[in-house]
Amino acid sequence: MNDVVDSLQCNAPLYANDLEFYKSIQSPLDAYLLQEDIGRVNSWSKTNSMPINIVKTVFMTLTRKTNPLFHAYMIDGIQLKRENTVVDLGVTCDSKLLFNEHVDKTVRKARRQLGMINWITKEFKAQRSFCLLYCTLVRSVLEYASVIWQRERITSTQRIKAVQRKFVRMLCGRCFPMFQGLQFQYREACNSANLKSLQWRRRKIDTKFFHKSLHEAQGTLWRVLGLLCHLMRSGGTDPSSNAPKVISLQ
Repeated sequence: MNDVVDSLQCNAPLYANDLEFYKSIQSPLDAYLLQEDIGRVNSWSKTNSMPINIVKTVFMTLTRKTNPLFHAYMIDGIQLKRENTVVDLGVTCDSKLLFNEHVDKTVRKARRQLGMINWITKEFKAQRSFCLLYCTLVRSVLEYASVIWQRERITSTQRIKAVQRKFVRMLCGRCFPMFQGLQFQYREACNSANLKSLQWRRRKIDTKFFHKSLHEAQGTLWRVLGLLCHLMRSGGTDPSSNAPKVISLQ
């Protein structure tokens, strides 16, 4: 599928058999050019006997402007569906890039996983085993793709932190009864269990991602970082920037 992007005027990252492309829309001409690129991809798919699944093909406007420039996009005369949220590689992206819905889903899933662990390990007394289950099945959920969605907003940060606090309380009830009581010593309990704060770990993940991006400038990480930076700039509140469009073709 690599040759499909050669004739496109917009940015078009590939992942497996999925194609997504985006363009900053500053005028009706930009929307027209993006429509032409959609037509080129459609022609390529027919030539290579890989018809586009129009039902799964959607587009989304990323902006925080009050009155963004909207445009309808078509494939073979069929208007594509506009979405306010799109799940892409497990991350729920919304039109304002606030990721509130993604945080909601992440917290719910992590709490379900934590409840399951607590139920099936009622007889566990080994701290190491209990912590290993938490890190593998719960913390990994809270940290998945955090480079993309974490914004250090107080509400989101506290909700995510509450999941680990709940686990630490469970752990104290089994292994560290000295930290229970009215004065719950969260940090001391974390230190005893060798658990770093989620905020500290997210910042470490961000740093590692940035380091890898700088040293793999030709790789996927750099392209993903460039895409995110472009969307955040174009989707900002600057009156001079208009809404970029993201088209997801599957």
